[in-house]
Amino acid sequence: MKFREWRVKAFLSPALLLSGDKESISRYKRSVSSATTQVSPTLTPSYVQLLIRDELRLLQNQICAKDHVLCRAGPTGRPGRRGRPGRPGKHGPQGAPGQMGMKGDPGVPGDIGPPGPRGPQGVKGQKGEQGKSLLAPRLIEAPVGVTVNEGQTAVLKCSVDGHPSPKLTWSKVNSSLPVGRHVIGPSTALIIKKVKPEDARVYRCSAQNLLGSTNASAPLKVQCEFDDFLSIFSQ
Repeated sequence: MKFREWRVKAFLSPALLLSGDKESISRYKRSVSSATTQVSPTLTPSYVQLLIRDELRLLQNQICAKDHVLCRAGPTGRPGRRGRPGRPGKHGPQGAPGQMGMKGDPGVPGDIGPPGPRGPQGVKGQKGEQGKSLLAPRLIEAPVGVTVNEGQTAVLKCSVDGHPSPKLTWSKVNSSLPVGRHVIGPSTALIIKKVKPEDARVYRCSAQNLLGSTNASAPLKVQCEFDDFLSIFSQ
């Protein structure tokens, strides 16, 4: 009996269900009872189910299943309870390092700490050698006059002693040393290169320290080519 009623519902117009009054519903029930005997028995249950499914899909948003009237939106319900917090996610990949910040101002120096305890006395060292007595400068080798040919190299030697070690300097009496052609050797000797006639003068060696000073002089003679020519001619 139920199967026949479903077949009849599939062919009836949905307008009967939308009317909503009792008279329409009663007429609908009478039509169902009379139509069950007139429906062709050749309809299969699967085909009827497809028809019912299509009708229900069209009416599911318009008709309430309880009293067959149009559905109306009711008042908004209260919000439900808040769900439980989800599990924390996985850490993402580490980002690129940022730029280095500016260097901060230097901090205020702290207070000086208290002095520590005095340590044990150290081992007494060996007695040192007796120091050298202070000595004023003195000549060990005084310069000696030399004669050289023009264009050659002249060497004037001078060595001194004293404590503290005296400072030795060379000078040209009433003139200045030849620029770019004289040097002071490692043995404090004066070396004049490419001697010229105007280099023929008296040269002085001076030594000085905290206790005093000393000096010595020697002449330099230059033999010129013209002088050799005169000497040969005079003979």
